Amino acid sequence: MLATLVLLLGCSPFSDSALYDVEPRYDGSRLSFESFVETHDKVWPVPAKLETFVVPDGATLRYAFWPAPNPKRRAGVVVFFQGRTEFIEKNIYAYQALLDRNFEVWTLDWRGQGLSERLLPDEPEKGHIDSYATYLSDAEFFLREIVKLDEVRGVPRILLAHSMGGAIGTTYLLRNPGDFDKAVFSAPLIRLPASVDNTLIRTGNRAKVAVRPSICTGLNPLSACLWQSEFEDDADVCSIAGDAAADALIDRDTTEHFSHDATKVAEIECWIVNSRPAEPSLGLGGPTSGWLRATYEATDWIDANRSKLETPLLIVGGSEDRTVSNVGQAAFCDRDNSECCRLELEGAGHELLIETPLMIKQFYEAFDAFIDTDLQPDAFCKARR
Repeated sequence: MLATLVLLLGCSPFSDSALYDVEPRYDGSRLSFESFVETHDKVWPVPAKLETFVVPDGATLRYAFWPAPNPKRRAGVVVFFQGRTEFIEKNIYAYQALLDRNFEVWTLDWRGQGLSERLLPDEPEKGHIDSYATYLSDAEFFLREIVKLDEVRGVPRILLAHSMGGAIGTTYLLRNPGDFDKAVFSAPLIRLPASVDNTLIRTGNRAKVAVRPSICTGLNPLSACLWQSEFEDDADVCSIAGDAAADALIDRDTTEHFSHDATKVAEIECWIVNSRPAEPSLGLGGPTSGWLRATYEATDWIDANRSKLETPLLIVGGSEDRTVSNVGQAAFCDRDNSECCRLELEGAGHELLIETPLMIKQFYEAFDAFIDTDLQPDAFCKARR
């Protein structure tokens, strides 16, 4: 139970004692992104746009855009929906993989995380949302006014989503059939694991929400809603790699339920460390009781409306994933739903897009084949098993 809750909350049970007494070295701007990549000697693609926009209720959100390397022969337009705790920079390997395939790429920081506006400005590291309707409204505005998805002609419009982004993406597809031609989801949050989604836990969470929706759901209320490093305090996350990175993990077994590539985990933390001590920084801690309530409501709605899916959807899960329910993913696709199918990568954790090179290769082999196929999703997955 402890391990599952730690995974769900996106933080470790160990305290982070590091002090940040310097100005942030990364501010989330395009210029700062370019400087970060150069400073750390990376070959990551710098976005053409890394800017903000304002939604109708006044909230400011951040987004990024990469044009196709050969715009005249672009393979399509891919919109990427991030998972919980994530920020634009975290999935840089996914953008590179898509650009290598000559896709145009768009993504955003969800409200409440990354460098988009936080819902709890006095407690910015708490992962909070009032309702998934807020995520959906932000997504619809982004796609309509920034991406201008309805103006895309002659190439596939593809939704790629990970984890919580899959819950938002599934809701979007069900409510907006026809906006995307195909969708591919990495370890989507169709349902939480039974250990944190059962009658007892739901009842307890309702009591917390009744007191205050911003109550932290963590085992340690003093630290669980603060960002926590996966590495020992003396680890330099901006320089360690390979076995040294793996050896510096606080709890290797827990981390490997996310990803078996400690180098990529360290690279992600390097972005976060360089964005501190500004508030909000890129770091996010565990979720609030309000976020958990909103997630229960969203996943219940998805289950009740699964038969309405019209957009061809491929779900790829990891056999070692403990953050979301693999059973829930399979049930969503198996119940008279020919527009959806699910494949599972043996040995993979939750973070399929920052896993080992072999796992990532397997993911994109499935992605490429699905985007190119004329088969119905159910027939596609049967042919690949």
